[in-house]
Amino acid sequence: MKYVYAVDIGGSSIKYGLFDEAGTLKRRWKETLKDKTNPSVVMKAIATTIRAQDETPDAVSVGVPGPVSEDQLVFAPNLNWRDVDVIGWLRAELGEGVRYALENDANLAALGEALHVTSRGTVVFFALGTGIGGGIVQAGRIVRGHHGAAGEFGHLDVGMYDFTCGCGQQSHLETLASARGLINLARHLRTQGFPTTLKRIHSAKQIVDAAKRGDTLSNRAVDEAAKALAKAVRLVALTINPDAVVFGGGVAQAGAFLLDKVREHYAQLNTGIVVPISFVQAKHGQNAQLYGAYARVMRND
Repeated sequence: MKYVYAVDIGGSSIKYGLFDEAGTLKRRWKETLKDKTNPSVVMKAIATTIRAQDETPDAVSVGVPGPVSEDQLVFAPNLNWRDVDVIGWLRAELGEGVRYALENDANLAALGEALHVTSRGTVVFFALGTGIGGGIVQAGRIVRGHHGAAGEFGHLDVGMYDFTCGCGQQSHLETLASARGLINLARHLRTQGFPTTLKRIHSAKQIVDAAKRGDTLSNRAVDEAAKALAKAVRLVALTINPDAVVFGGGVAQAGAFLLDKVREHYAQLNTGIVVPISFVQAKHGQNAQLYGAYARVMRND
């Protein structure tokens, strides 16, 4: 039996997935990053963990929180890594007899979710987490763009509020529909006098739960976030006309409550050129990157 180890390096932990050659996720676990600033320490920790397992690796596929070019990590701000030869480090630790792959984590999530929807068409993935990442998959292959920056949907200008994005620009989708953006939006609406039962606004989940209970301010915040998402989806739909848009990440766990609002706003925006599109809830959740990592190394894309 051949085994694939999928590895997702995050800002505070490393997630692992063990797949058999048929693509079945046999086991999943994670480790806390004790020293994330030193790439060599992290690579040695990953290699040590893989060697400690009973299943000998046929392939190791790694996701990183930053752009990848020519099989090297260009920059990962959450780790403060630049120009890191991840595969080179792992090959030195685990040997030449193992196949390796390296990819941006959002692209892996997009691939993992897209293959669940279609292996032939075009799928766009919105990762609604603390920020907003994303990816584009066409005919089962990741669309990276010239510099690996394709799918940065969080930085689309939706032209609704002048909140400042982490990149320094204003009115970006990330400032409204990410977890952090939804909190900022709700706090802004409170200053505008919208009534609420919330004494303190501290999380996106809290806002969504309150909105489901009928809280006026929270419902308006979720609705505005959905409108921003619909505007972003329309921009993408008019550009590449995908078969489907998949929503994943923590905010997307609001499920149909959020997606139905996005559909409604999208329909209202399409009074001229109508671009039919399917809106899909992510299937794999926190495991999307792992499934994508498995597919990435198996397809050798």
